[in-house]
Amino acid sequence: FQSFPRRTVGRFIARLNLKNIKGRLNPRTFRLIMRNACSYLDVKEPYARVEGDSTVLDIFIVDASGNVIGCPTFYALIDTATMTIVGIHLTIQAASQVGLMQSLQFAFSPKGEPFKTQWSCMHEWPAPADIRTLVLDNGSDCHGPMIVKASQHLGMMLEYCVAGAPYQKPFIERFFGTLNTMLIKKLPGAKKSHDKRETHGLEDAQKSATLTIEKLNEVIIRWITDSYHIKKSDRLSEKFGQEFTPLQALTRLSQQYVVFPAPSAEELMEACRHYLEVKLSITREGINYQRQFYQNEYVSALFKTNSTVKVDVCINPLDCRSVHIYDLGLKEWVTVQNKNPNMPAISFEQAKEIRKAHYKSDFELSGEDYVINHINIIEDANAQKRPKGKIRENQRAQRTVDKANAAAITPEQQLPIAETVLAAAPTEIVVAPHRRKK
Repeated sequence: FQSFPRRTVGRFIARLNLKNIKGRLNPRTFRLIMRNACSYLDVKEPYARVEGDSTVLDIFIVDASGNVIGCPTFYALIDTATMTIVGIHLTIQAASQVGLMQSLQFAFSPKGEPFKTQWSCMHEWPAPADIRTLVLDNGSDCHGPMIVKASQHLGMMLEYCVAGAPYQKPFIERFFGTLNTMLIKKLPGAKKSHDKRETHGLEDAQKSATLTIEKLNEVIIRWITDSYHIKKSDRLSEKFGQEFTPLQALTRLSQQYVVFPAPSAEELMEACRHYLEVKLSITREGINYQRQFYQNEYVSALFKTNSTVKVDVCINPLDCRSVHIYDLGLKEWVTVQNKNPNMPAISFEQAKEIRKAHYKSDFELSGEDYVINHINIIEDANAQKRPKGKIRENQRAQRTVDKANAAAITPEQQLPIAETVLAAAPTEIVVAPHRRKK
């Protein structure tokens, strides 16, 4: 302690976190952990390691009528080598394997001038490519059989993070923080739940919410394309030795390494079909799966030939408009359309919820009814998620009524009550008898 006073060193040690001091690792364990951590961070080939996750955005959205329906769930896929966003998906429903598959469907869909015109973007979204390794967490939506079987069919390796090891998936978490800070907080309807200065953030967010889920999806896509992808990144600049953006990093690495083309739309649909393959009987109405009926000329001819035969049916859970059956004669899969021509592109789960809400058969529900009822179910589900706000509003209204009733009582009305209390007869005090000790 020749250079610094003893008291100064003592105060510095007292300010240290003793848990960090006691939890320090020996050099060997530290090198083992850092070696794995650096392998997660230092990825050289594009699309060699893609991280995926979902989060609930800190913003309220409204329906077409302007009613608040809740906070949306946002899925994202990010390439760790270039920090470019590979795929996204926005929905009002809770996290599930269906939403994660739809984000993969977005990632493998073609990008170009039609995509740029559809979303009013100034820059192009990077072209889709094949994903070699997909890194997910241990959530139930990531361990679904649809994700596992589809990844096996597409030749994509799945990797799950160890519980309590956030360094294995740092890029997607950082992107969610950037999205919330740079975009979500600045939009109407943002709750700003992490800001301690906001005392009425929930009520103000519900009043200012104006974005629908379609409009919010468009805003996020435009922000990623025209802001995030062309913004200079400190990590990429340090990696390449000069200022680099995610798009520039993708262009540079694509020239150095081989980037394989993305699976086609038919291959992705085939991967979804192979997730669920069942044997179903053919009836007079056609093929019945979860109260959805499918019919065509091949099914009718097969029923006339042998009414007791069972066929192999491959089902895409994301789309209930058609199923695929295997033709033994032609040795190929035949597409069988839904008997309801107005059926929208919704999943079997959504169609089931609509039937449960109205207790009607599929012949009684048209395609327009499915869409309207789907929106109503979402509104009812999100209305039940906000009971605390209603309780606070009722309590605040009750306090206002109590204050108004108390202010309506004048001092003249209170005097007789006080005099009556003072003029009450005195109560007799009864003293317990004294008992001697034996």
